[in-house]
Amino acid sequence: MLLNINYSMRSFRVIKYISAVRRALMIAGTACGLLLTAISAMGSGYEARSFYYPKYEGYRLDWCLEWGNKCGSPAANVWCRQEHYDRAIDWKKADNIGTTSPTKVIRVGRICSQSHCDSFEWISCERFSDKLSSVKACLNIGN
Repeated sequence: MLLNINYSMRSFRVIKYISAVRRALMIAGTACGLLLTAISAMGSGYEARSFYYPKYEGYRLDWCLEWGNKCGSPAANVWCRQEHYDRAIDWKKADNIGTTSPTKVIRVGRICSQSHCDSFEWISCERFSDKLSSVKACLNIGN
């Protein structure tokens, strides 16, 4: 009979321990749920930034990726990627600025100082921002 009492006491301790762990997990789960809800409400996960009068190696960025070719979007996208963004989402052309502000062609590195040289007034770049990565790292989820 004494053996059964000891066994029962051990079972009681194990059950008590499991209950404490369950409570802790429920509290942590609720806290994580609230944290994830707050983070998801912060936005869609994309971050955008506009750059006015973008420069490349000290010169205004030329409108074209190559000399007279692949103008507008291709040049803006390559420039955004160099700035650690995923892509260009919008831009505005600055016409005929070469004589007052020489431009540099990003792919070939040539400088254009003629009156017909164009640049960008601004470029808006976008990148995906994984806001949950720091939370996952903190909580050690998915490792």
